[in-house]
Amino acid sequence: MLFRSLARNLGFDCATQPAKLYRSSLERWTSGAVHEFLGVEKKGNQIVLVEARAFLNGNLHLRLAKSFILALNVEHGRLKGWLQSRDQAAVELDDPAAADYFKTNKLIASNAMLLLAPPPAPPGPGQAPQGTPDLFSAQ
Repeated sequence: MLFRSLARNLGFDCATQPAKLYRSSLERWTSGAVHEFLGVEKKGNQIVLVEARAFLNGNLHLRLAKSFILALNVEHGRLKGWLQSRDQAAVELDDPAAADYFKTNKLIASNAMLLLAPPPAPPGPGQAPQGTPDLFSAQ
């Protein structure tokens, strides 16, 4: 679910959720029933990150935790260039806790992209792997 990915990227731990909540496609949703998606703040408090309620007419009502929406707002403001520092985030959003969420997103290092690439193709018959000396051929 999108909220789970966003929350994990912003530093909320979502690994404590029961399986039925993040595999919601396997679960039957009934009209008007509340489904809670849990997470753990940096302080260690378990909170309800998102309450979702779906209706038969196609409406979806969402209620986001205050700390989660604050983290989203701070990160969006930082990425847009509206917030330049932790102090400015706290002042602009009129919440001292906003400073704690400034630049808390997890980043993928450039060398990690190599880990995501597929492995090189194996050498064909009679060929030495690339970058290794061929010990059996006459030189």
